Amino acid sequence: MASHNLLPTLLTLLLSLRTRAFAPEISTEEKGKYPFACDGHAKKCNASLYHINKGLQMEQVAYFYSVNLTQISPTLHRNTQDYLVTVPCYCETVNGTTGYFYDAPYTVRENDTFQNVSNQIYSGQAWEVGDEEDTFKKGNKVPMHLLCGCIEIDSQIVVTYSVQKQDTLLDIASRLSSTTSGILSMNGFMNGDPSFIKEDWVLYIPKEINGIPTSPSKIDGTALESEKPVIYTAEEIEEATNNFDETRKIGAGGHGSVYFGVIGGQEVAIKKMRSIKSKEFLSEVKILCRVHHINVVELLGYASGDDHLYLVYEYIQNGSLSDHLHDPLLKGYQPLSWTARTQIALDAAKGIEYIHDHTKKRYVHRDIKSSNILLDEGLRAKVTTKTDVFAFGVVLAELITGQRALVHDNWEPNKMRSLITVVYKIFEDEDPESALENVVDRNLQGSFPMDYVYKMAEIADWCLSENPVNRPEMRDIVPTLSKIMSSSEEWEASLAGNSTVFSGIYNGR
Repeated sequence: MASHNLLPTLLTLLLSLRTRAFAPEISTEEKGKYPFACDGHAKKCNASLYHINKGLQMEQVAYFYSVNLTQISPTLHRNTQDYLVTVPCYCETVNGTTGYFYDAPYTVRENDTFQNVSNQIYSGQAWEVGDEEDTFKKGNKVPMHLLCGCIEIDSQIVVTYSVQKQDTLLDIASRLSSTTSGILSMNGFMNGDPSFIKEDWVLYIPKEINGIPTSPSKIDGTALESEKPVIYTAEEIEEATNNFDETRKIGAGGHGSVYFGVIGGQEVAIKKMRSIKSKEFLSEVKILCRVHHINVVELLGYASGDDHLYLVYEYIQNGSLSDHLHDPLLKGYQPLSWTARTQIALDAAKGIEYIHDHTKKRYVHRDIKSSNILLDEGLRAKVTTKTDVFAFGVVLAELITGQRALVHDNWEPNKMRSLITVVYKIFEDEDPESALENVVDRNLQGSFPMDYVYKMAEIADWCLSENPVNRPEMRDIVPTLSKIMSSSEEWEASLAGNSTVFSGIYNGR
């Protein structure tokens, strides 16, 4: 799936082509780690180092990197809270090698080796200069030359990132507000090949400081007109679903039923539709074969039979957001923490924003709901392409309250009321913060940062404006949700693991 991130301008692309790590005469297979060349660029800048958390608390990270806590930003990756550490990056010569480095002072302890310290504390980003055997003695204070980079593009900061197991270039670009093309141009040793990266490579990532780039001039792996889905046979579909065995049925909607299947060893979700729905079928295929984004469920292909048409999607194994919000324990799920909810809200918003603004046409569908937001094994959200800002406001209200879009009225149990009216009443109240606190999901057990819950509720209210003219664009929502998520992660980190919310969901992910 392609990243939601765009290149800001063609000029930025041309500049980034001139800004890259240099590679000495050694094969990519052997090394995959080089200093960032500083010829012709700034001698000093702020850069960011991606710290892969292997058990250190935020205060310990600050100590080892010799920075203040304000220079560290938590970032959630799969089930682990990693950190982005902002450091001053200098062009200097280290044992004959000129490049950008940040020198972190380290006091050698007993049994320390350079490689162990680099890997365990500095995420494998320390540059080995050759004299470590002599200097790495207990009690010695040695500089750990950490790789960093500078570029002359004000909207970007270079992140030093060590490739982790199961990473793809697309995932890295999405998480760090970058583009695969930008990463490839900055790391010349990759020879322009986005399909091959190795664990422990150290890459330089041109990260957009303010989040998603705004120019629609180019999208990573964009939805090209030439892209077509795979065409399967009806026999393959029947075999994959065991002839549509009812035990394989995992969902149903207005346009058909959805079955779990396996094709070529890959788990898939197959939507079975009657042929009279051919208009909807062709419309959905036309859209989805051009939509590739980490937060959008991917269409793999389709098939047609005598009476039915079939859409084959990637299988998202952790159910829908609705399953995790409404009576989760009865469905075998643990309640979502506040931080997990902010991540899901941001993921969904990015997927919708991509569909609205960054596909070749502006696609807008009118069926976004919590059951159409699917969660992967890391509780990251993917949206189906039936989306709309007003309905997204309802989803935000569900995330905050844990209630369904339609709920029983407290005063008249035989009647239903819309969650929309709940949001309206909150902001009509003389004390909206107290009114909001009264309806926050009890599954959160009182563990949430009220300031950021309120900010998310304000976004929900904005999306639910009765006059469509007053509703925001998704591109307006994403940066605000991003700030709410990062602030919520900082709040969670401040708990220092002493709370049940310190893991994404209660009692572990």
